[in-house]
Amino acid sequence: MDDPNSPRPTEHSHLLTPSEQQRITQTLHAQLAKYPIYQRQPRRALWTVPHLLSLPALYVYWLISSLLPSWRPVPSWPLFRAVNVKFIRWATNTFFRSNRLPRPDTTREPSEGQKEELKSRWGARFAWIEGVDVREVGEPVRGWAEAAKVEGRRVGGYWVGEEVERPEVVQRSRARGADRAALRALEERGGQSGQSQQAKNKVMLFVHGGSYVTGGAHPSEFTSFTPLSSVRYSHTLRAALSVEYRLSSGFPNTAENPFPAALLDAISAFRYLVALGFGPGDIIVTGDSAGGNLALALVRYLVEVEGIGSELGGLLLLSPWCDLSDSHEGPEGSVVRNYDTDYLLGLKASMGAYCVHAFCGSVSPRNPWISPSAKAAGAVPGEAEEAYFHGWPRTLLIPGETEMILDEQRTLRARMERDGVLLTYKEWEGAPHDMFAMWFMEPERTEAIKFACRWIDGEDLQHEVQ
Repeated sequence: MDDPNSPRPTEHSHLLTPSEQQRITQTLHAQLAKYPIYQRQPRRALWTVPHLLSLPALYVYWLISSLLPSWRPVPSWPLFRAVNVKFIRWATNTFFRSNRLPRPDTTREPSEGQKEELKSRWGARFAWIEGVDVREVGEPVRGWAEAAKVEGRRVGGYWVGEEVERPEVVQRSRARGADRAALRALEERGGQSGQSQQAKNKVMLFVHGGSYVTGGAHPSEFTSFTPLSSVRYSHTLRAALSVEYRLSSGFPNTAENPFPAALLDAISAFRYLVALGFGPGDIIVTGDSAGGNLALALVRYLVEVEGIGSELGGLLLLSPWCDLSDSHEGPEGSVVRNYDTDYLLGLKASMGAYCVHAFCGSVSPRNPWISPSAKAAGAVPGEAEEAYFHGWPRTLLIPGETEMILDEQRTLRARMERDGVLLTYKEWEGAPHDMFAMWFMEPERTEAIKFACRWIDGEDLQHEVQ
């Protein structure tokens, strides 16, 4: 008979074994030898200046080589899209290798002038989110945090939509929550509440993408299209909170904020929303790319530790990065197959290895909390087991049809469906990775966010994705 006190599968330590640590380190050093990061002058300038000067000629070449639809990676793409996909890959590589990826200062509050600009340009507000006490965080996250010497820390957040964070609005929210409970009880007894199903009672908790090493929550960021547009098009979202979670860094830079630092910040944000009067059923956890990975980890914590996952309002995943291991790599995989139809750097750069090394720290990238799509086959015994999704909330998963990490999202879909998740899945035709962050993906990204908002509002969209 099994010991009732034995840990569940995802409660094992999942710390790196010596052999895995050696393998990951060797991969990173091999990649950096081929595609180095230029940290110091004059090497940085000697590489960066010629690289920047080459851009005009490159842009002309991209234009000419994409003039005819048959010359483009996806013939249905307009010319400006075919060119900008190449430009985004060039720009990402340039910023990464020159060690200039933009990273916000998460410890500084915007000035009064910056707050005025937030309000006038985007209708946004800044708020502090107090960090959790690690001692009040459940296992296995507490153990990982202690092993990594990571503490909860105050981080910023940006609100758009109704000013639900104001004290008087918080009081009304709590009263409204009590009213909704009474109305639900009335309806269960057969009475009529008269309350519209489209009442604005939901809030989005948004965590941005950026490979865990770049990007931010500020409304000027590319990824802020999702919270800004969701509040605009949804009939039930009152507001959206974008979390300025801590970003990671690693060799050859100073190691900072390894896993589970970002997860602690996401837990802090969830508790902040609950303290404002929102119930779990009011909260839509949302993330794109690496933010989708973080959203998955947050929901796993809420399901497996707090026991409230199935009560959540929903999980919205936009091109989530769900396998940080190499288990989906191969000559026939989407990482290779879709290289020309996406803008990610992939295996032809050191950024992927750097991000995995910086983010995972001493925890295995095959850990189901980090890579819920990782294939256990071929792993060192005891290193990993397959992720499960029992008791998870309703989920909308939108990958791009032409993106490089498509296969791992298909694996995620299969596992969620196997475990009975109420899943809506739609591969967006002709879309690269995280089209929601790319200005050149109109009108598709607006159509997709409107689709997502209909799901947020409770519409059954299964008939549209068959």
